[in-house]
Amino acid sequence: MRNNAEKQVTQSRTYNFTFAPAITTIAFPLLIEKQKNSDSATDKVSQPKPKGLTVEKYELSNDFLKFFVAKGFPKKHWVSIKEIPVCEITNVESFGNELSIEWNGSFYGFIFKEKDESFTMLRDKLRGLLEDQRKNKKINPQKNDLNSIISFSISIVDLSFNILMGLSRKKISWDTLEGYIDSLGTNLSTKGQTMEPLSLDFGQFSVAVKKHAPKETSKEAINILKTIYSYFDSLRADDELNLELQNAKTAILAYYALNDLIFAKFVGGGADEKENSALESALLSLADKSNVKVSFGDLNSSMARLNAEGENQDIVEDTRAIFKGQLKLL
Repeated sequence: MRNNAEKQVTQSRTYNFTFAPAITTIAFPLLIEKQKNSDSATDKVSQPKPKGLTVEKYELSNDFLKFFVAKGFPKKHWVSIKEIPVCEITNVESFGNELSIEWNGSFYGFIFKEKDESFTMLRDKLRGLLEDQRKNKKINPQKNDLNSIISFSISIVDLSFNILMGLSRKKISWDTLEGYIDSLGTNLSTKGQTMEPLSLDFGQFSVAVKKHAPKETSKEAINILKTIYSYFDSLRADDELNLELQNAKTAILAYYALNDLIFAKFVGGGADEKENSALESALLSLADKSNVKVSFGDLNSSMARLNAEGENQDIVEDTRAIFKGQLKLL
C-alpha cells in the first residue's frame, strides 16, 4: 500500500494528466528490508579516493560529453558515470591521461584508467565545438536557461534513479554507487537570467553512500528527486508563461514518469496503468505543441526487455536515449 506521508500526486493545470511517482511506493519498502538484512560492517566510511573520476571510455557529440566505465562479471558492459552538456562547458584543459573541465562554474577532473591513453584529442575537439558555439550562438536568454536547466536536471535524475536501482540488487555494488555520487560533487546550482535558480546539496547523499547505508541512501536519492520534481511542478502553466516554458515543464515531468516505469520494471514490479497513461498523455502534448516526437510504443518496447534478474543498465540507457534524443528539439 502506498505510504500516505510520502505520496505525491501532481495535477497539471495545462494538460489533462495526473502523475504519481512510484519511487515512494517501491523504493522505501524494498530498501528498508534490505537494510535489515545488511551487515553492520557496511556502515564504515570508505577510505578517501584520488581526485578525479577514473574512466575507460568517452563519447562526444555536439550536445553531450559522456564518460563510461566497464562493469559486470564475467560479462562486461559500459556504464555511463558522467554526462555533461557541451553547451555548458566554459573551459577545458588536459595533460596526458588527465582532463579538467569547467562546467557551471565548478571544475571536474577525469583520469584515463590506462596511463598511456591521452585526452589531447578530446580537448582539441571540445575547444573547437566551444569556439563554434560562441560564434553561432544567438542571444535568447530564456531558451538558453531552459536548455541548461533541463540538461542539468536530467543528468541528476538519471544518476539518482541509477542509485535507487543499484540499491535494489541482491548484492549492492557500493563501488558503482560511490562512482555515481562522486560524479555529482558536493552541490550544484543552475545559473540563468530568466528563471529562479535550482540548487542541490549532495552532502548528506554522499555521506550515506560512503557509509554503505541502504535506507539513508535511498532517502537522500528520493529527496533529490523530489526537489527537482517540485521545482518544475511549481512552474505555473498560466498566461504569463510562454509555450516553451510549458513544454519544458511537460518534458521533465514525462521524463520522471519514464524513469518511474523503468525503475518499477527493473525491480520486477508490474506496470502501473496510471503512470503509463500519464507518460503517454505528456508525450502526446509535447508532440502537439513542440518538435519533440517521442514514440510511446518505442519506449514500451525497449522497457519490455528489462529483466529483474539480468544486466539491465544498457537497456535502461537505450530507453532513456529514445527520449533524450528528442529533447534537444524543444
